[in-house]
Amino acid sequence: MKILLIAPTAYNYYIDISETLKDMGHSVHFVPDFVPSFMNRSFRFLSLSLISFFQNRYICNVIKKLPSDFDCIFLIRGYAFNEHSIKILKDKYSDARLILYQWDPLSVSHFSSHALRYFDKCFTFDYSDSITYSVFVQKPLFFIDKYNHYVDKCDVDISFIGSNHSNRLEICSLLFDYFEKYHINMFIRINSQIFKTMFFLIKKYNLYSTALKRKWIVFSPISRLVSQSIFDRSIAVLDIHSPKQKGLSIRVIEVLSKGKKLITTNLSIKEEKFYNPNMICIIDPYNLDFDISFLKRPNEKIDMGMYRLDNWLLDVLS
Repeated sequence: MKILLIAPTAYNYYIDISETLKDMGHSVHFVPDFVPSFMNRSFRFLSLSLISFFQNRYICNVIKKLPSDFDCIFLIRGYAFNEHSIKILKDKYSDARLILYQWDPLSVSHFSSHALRYFDKCFTFDYSDSITYSVFVQKPLFFIDKYNHYVDKCDVDISFIGSNHSNRLEICSLLFDYFEKYHINMFIRINSQIFKTMFFLIKKYNLYSTALKRKWIVFSPISRLVSQSIFDRSIAVLDIHSPKQKGLSIRVIEVLSKGKKLITTNLSIKEEKFYNPNMICIIDPYNLDFDISFLKRPNEKIDMGMYRLDNWLLDVLS
């Protein structure tokens, strides 16, 4: 099958998706769903309508230049698309199947709900969107098997690696102080923009100055290889979800596929078939009542095979 893959470039997941599709015998042509040029990043902070205009103009020009013989159009997120550009895509590839996977809530990705009618299949990772829009099938994200490595001895009790959004730093600080009383060590790395950090250093001095002293904050993205190696060395991994979403982050699927324990703030995980309270602990960081024995219990195997990328793609594209 000849597939047009349109996806975000963040964290290079599109490379793994493309390679896996090729290993499955498909031909793949890749197009980014969004071009984060300096101009577009600037407009993004100034005006959503401006960024939408320039990005949609970009994607319409790309569609015109594409080959006309794809069997399947697989769109992930689709940040630069609106209903007009989706219709152009549908008209050009009238015989191809259009499949959408949203790994952001529509309220975050700003993908037009009116464009959903043009797709043959629509998937979302977000529970709220799957309830609000009946066309969506809720489907969690995937893991990539090559990043799973068995480590005999763990030297980190709980690790957290992520970007600096919402109240993540505040939650990490609360948990660090709480666990320190029980001699539980935490590895924390939060990727933050310099300007954002300087702004909050003034606004929330104690929190940010302490985080900087403890070397929790870094100013460049942490590679997937490094973060996965930290998780391999951890007894449990902390997941702090965004308040804007109810879907499970890719981190959740990756951690459980490694056979690691998960500590999460996301209540939605209880709805999943793989939910196991012996391996997954849901916390309220502002009303913490953590059972320390959770970290000492023997690990139990959770079957995550259906979320391995090749199986995940097989289901999505079937």
